[in-house]
Amino acid sequence: MDQPITEQIIREHLDANPESGRALLHDPQYAAETHRLRLVLNHLDEALTDEGLTGEARHRVGARLAAAWLGTDAAHARAQFAKQLIGQGEVRVPAELL
Repeated sequence: MDQPITEQIIREHLDANPESGRALLHDPQYAAETHRLRLVLNHLDEALTDEGLTGEARHRVGARLAAAWLGTDAAHARAQFAKQLIGQGEVRVPAELL
């Protein structure tokens, strides 16, 4: 039996972003965010089905939401690198952001 679209989307996102998969197992906050995303994706899929979107279109929309909601490993790595540079004083943060 096929997985529901929501489960496919989350599984694909975690497969494409292995650090996210590790965070899901070891970071309670990330696990909670993933659970909330699962609930939102279920409601979104139901609404898009009611609007007559195909399974492929619903999958594409859900995958975009998952990437935006959970972020990608590459985005997280860039954020960590920027944080490291700021911490080392190599990049100055404008005073209004502090």
